[in-house]
Amino acid sequence: MNEQRIQEYEQFLIKISQAIHSSKANPEVIYPLLQANLDKLDKNLIAILQNWSAARLLEAESSAAIKIAWMLMELSKLIQGFPLGSKEINVEISLAGYKILLTVFTRDSDRENWAVIQLNLGSTYRERISGNRTENLEKAIAACEMALQVFTPEAHPIPWAMTHNNLSLAYSERIFGNRAQNLELAIAALKKALQVFTPEVHLIPWAQTQSNLGGVYCNRILGSRAENLELAIAALEKGLQVFTPEAHPILWAMTQYNLGEAYKNRISGDRADNLEKAIATCKMALQVFTSEALPIQWAMTQNNLGTAYIERIYGDKGENMEMAIAACKMALQVFTFEALPIQWAMTQNNLGIAYGDRIWGDKSENLEKRSLLTIWRCKFALVKQILLIGHKLRSIWVLTTATEYAVIRQKI
Repeated sequence: MNEQRIQEYEQFLIKISQAIHSSKANPEVIYPLLQANLDKLDKNLIAILQNWSAARLLEAESSAAIKIAWMLMELSKLIQGFPLGSKEINVEISLAGYKILLTVFTRDSDRENWAVIQLNLGSTYRERISGNRTENLEKAIAACEMALQVFTPEAHPIPWAMTHNNLSLAYSERIFGNRAQNLELAIAALKKALQVFTPEVHLIPWAQTQSNLGGVYCNRILGSRAENLELAIAALEKGLQVFTPEAHPILWAMTQYNLGEAYKNRISGDRADNLEKAIATCKMALQVFTSEALPIQWAMTQNNLGTAYIERIYGDKGENMEMAIAACKMALQVFTFEALPIQWAMTQNNLGIAYGDRIWGDKSENLEKRSLLTIWRCKFALVKQILLIGHKLRSIWVLTTATEYAVIRQKI
């Protein structure tokens, strides 16, 4: 990179730091500035940010260093939540910012700010796309646990509860360890958060924690499956008493998605009615989750919608299968074998089931498609194990099966 381009990045950092200070880190001021400089939100910014910050922190007196550190903290949080540009790069920039801050705030010199950084690191590692997913989630858990060495419910109730909420999300997504135990740890963390987040005092965090709790109960392994799903529905409906599509679109849509999952799997009540509720909630979630803005969530919801149509009791069987096939195919636009193998395998399996039950079209062709697609059902457990081992082995497996998959796709 030439000197002129480096200066452009540095001028951008000066401008953004001034805006953060003058606006008190107001997103309505900062986000338009980030949008106007999307070309600078790239990997080059990470190295320049490190050098630029290090030089200023080295030259600054203690009071000035604190101001620089505050700016860096706010910049890292704002970029992490910035909806435009590359999510992967935005998270890496935030991660770099938090790591720089750990050179300023150590556990010995400023334990409370150190704990805040650890809390933010936990969230950042959980959202991280680069690197090994298993390792990122372990780092997220470790960061939250370090924050909890400082935060206590008596002295720091809000950050203590926030950290437990973040910890629960990391445990619920954890790949390493025992799945059932991880989900129990997630539930325990959320129940601790609810000791602080009450509807009377902290309505939005309470609703968000209820929504998270509902999502974990949907997937819980221990205990009665029927009871877990009833607990999930009750918690999710509490969240929807607060969230609206106008005021909290993402939280509202995510809660609708989880509610759809709960109703789709519900054991109590009328099966036909439960599936209708599952379809309705998925469709509501898709009002917010679009393929352009939130592709992963959109694909997850399409896959759930597909399985609900496969199992649907009401309506025309032929039309239901066509809706299921269409929804699964849309999910596969995002769930690719290379990027998201577990989600890809699950969706391929659902698509195979839909083709097997299909009424329209040539029956022999439909059955052939089912048999070809369900080959990948056998590979599903293997994919999960490969993700545990790491990306190198996964890459080898991808290469050795790519030709086989290409042949199958030609027949579908």
